[in-house]
Amino acid sequence: MASKLGFLLTLFFVMVVVAYAGDLCAVNAIYTRLDSVAVTAAYQIALQRGITDSITQFVSEEAGATIESLNNGPVAFGDTFRFKIYREYQSLIISKEPMVITVTRSAVIGYLY
Repeated sequence: MASKLGFLLTLFFVMVVVAYAGDLCAVNAIYTRLDSVAVTAAYQIALQRGITDSITQFVSEEAGATIESLNNGPVAFGDTFRFKIYREYQSLIISKEPMVITVTRSAVIGYLY
């Protein structure tokens, strides 16, 4: 009888650990995807001198995310353009509210010409 009770308690803890590991894997996969999209977006931002509709659409299609400028004003040739790409994730067990996973990057305008 005690072994059956121990087995049931163990199953509860195993399920919690599996859900936690699933959340960690999902967050890692989302972060990796955002990072790869951010590298491509930085290249395009350097070429096109800012965030354009095509870059916004690319980020939305490839990562299901949103891109946002972190600069206060316009940028000129040779300036550093900072941006962030973020996406919400509803976790299984880590948090009850949606988590916002963010990647912040920068690009030098006109550096690649």
